[in-house]
Amino acid sequence: MVAKKPSNLSFEEAASGPLVGLTAWTSLIDITDIKEGERVLIQAGAGGVGSFAIQLAKAYGCWVATTGSGKNVDFLKELGADQVINYEEEAFEDVLSPVDVVLDTLGGEVQDRSFKVLKEGGRLASTTTAPDDQLAEKYNVKTYQVSMGRDGKVLAKIADLFEQEKIKPVVEKVLELSEVQEGHRISETGHAKGKIVLKVQD
Repeated sequence: MVAKKPSNLSFEEAASGPLVGLTAWTSLIDITDIKEGERVLIQAGAGGVGSFAIQLAKAYGCWVATTGSGKNVDFLKELGADQVINYEEEAFEDVLSPVDVVLDTLGGEVQDRSFKVLKEGGRLASTTTAPDDQLAEKYNVKTYQVSMGRDGKVLAKIADLFEQEKIKPVVEKVLELSEVQEGHRISETGHAKGKIVLKVQD
């Protein structure tokens, strides 16, 4: 599974794209099949998948809401989110009007609360735990557990989106391979913006 590196990206920026891009694409394009004009909620928008998914949904003409911490509100607006909900100050289900699609990257109680904001017949895709069947039946929505696609043609489409600057890479930090432990430490905080890239060689 390969695709040509976008000419406008550095190798480090290009390396940040495939995993998050394919996960977001599988979730929003292949599985939930977002349509222009639909309302989409992306949980944890500052993360790797979330930051890509916001831009992807906007590129497809959707209205996008996302959740994040107070320090990331401006960053999430810059990515194109139409509504940014600071989870430190308010519960998304209290302030968000019903949406067509939820992309959940967190699982647990956040996933369970996400059912409350879906329109009847809406779609919830989870990149973590399998959604609760009983809640899906209660709210009359469709649910999916996402497994990342592995399609070179899709990867080429993602590269085109980078080339067209419809999506910009989000890299928290570039580290040397010898700093892999530091990379894990940053990742495990759960507060990294986008991806952490390890540089193998110059």
